[in-house]
Amino acid sequence: MEHAALTTIGLALVLGVTAHGLARGLSIPPILFYMLAGLAAGPLGAGLVEPDALGHGLLVLVEFAVAVILFEGGLFLTTRGFLQAPKAIGRLLTVTVALTALGGFLLTRWLLDFPLELAMLFGAVVVVTGPSVINPLLKAVSFPPRLRSLLHWESILGDVIGVVLMALALKLVAVSGPQEAGETGVWLALGIFTGVAVGAGVGFLLSRYVLPYTMRVGDEGLPGVAAFAAAVGAFLLSDSLVDASGPVAVAVAGFFLSALKPETLHHVRHFKDQLSVVLIGTLFVLLSASFKPDALGPQLWPMLLTAVLLGTVVRPLAVQLALLGSQVPMRERLYLGLVSPRGIISLATAAYGVLLLGGDAQGEGLLTTIFLVVLVSGSAATLLGKPLAGWLKVESRPETSGLIIIGLNQFAKELASAVSRHVPVVFFDPRMDMCEIIRGEGQKSFCTDLFDEEIYEEAVHEGYTRLMAVTLDDALNKLAVQTAGRQLGRGHVFRAEVADPGKVARMPGHQAQLAFGGDFLLKEAANALENGEGVIEERDYHGEEGVTPLLYVRGGGVCVAGKQRGPGRAICFVLRSSAKRG
Repeated sequence: MEHAALTTIGLALVLGVTAHGLARGLSIPPILFYMLAGLAAGPLGAGLVEPDALGHGLLVLVEFAVAVILFEGGLFLTTRGFLQAPKAIGRLLTVTVALTALGGFLLTRWLLDFPLELAMLFGAVVVVTGPSVINPLLKAVSFPPRLRSLLHWESILGDVIGVVLMALALKLVAVSGPQEAGETGVWLALGIFTGVAVGAGVGFLLSRYVLPYTMRVGDEGLPGVAAFAAAVGAFLLSDSLVDASGPVAVAVAGFFLSALKPETLHHVRHFKDQLSVVLIGTLFVLLSASFKPDALGPQLWPMLLTAVLLGTVVRPLAVQLALLGSQVPMRERLYLGLVSPRGIISLATAAYGVLLLGGDAQGEGLLTTIFLVVLVSGSAATLLGKPLAGWLKVESRPETSGLIIIGLNQFAKELASAVSRHVPVVFFDPRMDMCEIIRGEGQKSFCTDLFDEEIYEEAVHEGYTRLMAVTLDDALNKLAVQTAGRQLGRGHVFRAEVADPGKVARMPGHQAQLAFGGDFLLKEAANALENGEGVIEERDYHGEEGVTPLLYVRGGGVCVAGKQRGPGRAICFVLRSSAKRG
């Protein structure tokens, strides 16, 4: 039995990480790959992964994973993102949650004839969308800032609400009278208060004392490990004070840590991101391998119909009613309603509830229905998430997204002046005095550390998804695009060639797209502008000598010219007739 348990966990881990790698290579959410791997390796397939061999160990793993996933989710919540659509986010987390829970409850009562307590549990679990699916979708598709914030905030806080609702439903199942119902209400309020208090305290202690200490030690891997231990500690402490308050505590701890912005936050996020990939993949494979449709007989098809109706009728209707009269346009509301993947928290919470109830045949029916909901909604998000964004026209076209410029020379200023007529432009620079000068000249600037990945993540939420490094320091440009590329994507970061590459030391591993082609040298262009021998202007380009297209004006925005230069309307660098090239 011990050998079987070890083999099961080991294979689940390998399959989960492999599935994640394949999905990232295809730029799609990995949930479908996880579930297919679990089905293929479980009792329905090769029989190599045996979740039953873990016994109650699976319950422990589920709780452990929930703590880490919710803490990581809290780390990526920002108040700036919330302010994109505070009222709409509030409605999604109240009205949509309530209507979805009610719809799920009624579906299982009518179609599956679930007893009252199981129908309540189902309604509580299916309200969550899940960051394990939404986050990869946000990386694969360029959404407008408001829609991105709605998807992101609902997935994180929706998970917390779902876990709390599941615990509440389990409490209500055991209620036998009005007095106990009142006690359950007190328990809910006390649990939320305790979770918020413990989470805020742990987040503050981490930011103020623990993480600064890890900086003094000088080990870059220590902040992530310390934060991980603190998250698990917060979960256990809060749960020991008030049952089921742990999920609230870890989410709040992550959010507080994100809001306080300690210097080591990017190390913590990086570590948590890697850890959650391992946990999510492993747990998804294990829970998928637990799927046993052969024991359900004719109930399988009504369960599948329940999953389909939940995603195509209940969820879209709940979103429309919740956001009726809001500033969110119909296209974005349709997308929010149709792309609503349930993730690992939904499946894990259901498995946890079934295990607590004893894992009888009815409990297995509940778990199977949740599995089908996750499979159907996750498959739809994986296969249709990006195409649907294009069909509904809610995907931001790359040429209309905002542009980050690194560099405060004459070339950068004149380029920004021309580009800002078409798309938003912001300067990033670590020098406060230079940022103030730029603001005084009417340009938007943000004084920040260029090598802090967090600022680029926040920039994406603000709609700035492209970056151009045009400082006169070639090494700085290469390092900046390397850092920014991890958040913006390598295809969205560009750098200018400062001087003749043959005269500059090469830096292996720092490749990036050249903004204006290899024959355009930034230092020469900047000197020409300083001496009045050149100008940046918008004009029709036809291949003239002494004219270099920098960005083409297309589709209501601009796109970087790069090596491909053809006729068209463009923002160009133009040498005056008296200037000498090269």
